[in-house]
Amino acid sequence: MIWRKAMLCPRMDDTTNQAAINCTLCDGSGFYYIDPLAIQAHMVQFDKGTRIFEKFSMWLDGKCSVTVLPEHRLGFRDSLEMRDSVSTFNEVLTKGNRRGIRSVLPMNTDTARYRILDVTRIVVWIGSEAVFLERDVHYRLTKDGWIEWTAVGHALVPDGTKISLRYEFHPVWVIQSVPHSLRDDTSGRKSAKNVDRIISHPIQGAAYLDFVLDANLPKDVVAPVTGGL
Repeated sequence: MIWRKAMLCPRMDDTTNQAAINCTLCDGSGFYYIDPLAIQAHMVQFDKGTRIFEKFSMWLDGKCSVTVLPEHRLGFRDSLEMRDSVSTFNEVLTKGNRRGIRSVLPMNTDTARYRILDVTRIVVWIGSEAVFLERDVHYRLTKDGWIEWTAVGHALVPDGTKISLRYEFHPVWVIQSVPHSLRDDTSGRKSAKNVDRIISHPIQGAAYLDFVLDANLPKDVVAPVTGGL
């Protein structure tokens, strides 16, 4: 996993007390992320007890239980990116959206919500028909997982065009609660030397897939955990 610590964005609207929609730090999400660190995590109970959904047709909420070593003090809204797993995401982008995190990207470059591992298909609506874009003809995929437009693609697809994009990415989970944030115990030994020694045990948190948790964010918000710089 890549663990990123969440920080509340200090740029807030004085009237609504909400994150500024055009903030270049959090891109309207209200959180920005610091100190990326590669760690290991034990993840279980992915939507535990799914048979209930067969009976009542409830919506799967994409949550799981995460256990990490005691020195990795998980906090609310921290991010965990599963670097050994690959999933698929589908979204609509606006070409040339240069606000927020995207404003610092290189020219002729756009970013999806997540860093792209591989593009399945990009389709745009031009005139009266759908046009499927070709990799290395209309665009290239950079080493950072961004879309870099070629001269041909830039001429065909003007800025402001809506782009439907399906791609593969490393799934990202966000800590929603930490029910076992403190698991400390004494050494259990009877010798006077160790009687006051405190031992920290692995801690546990409850995590959600971040696109489920942030389903109501403003349009075109980039996940600051992976999508920007």
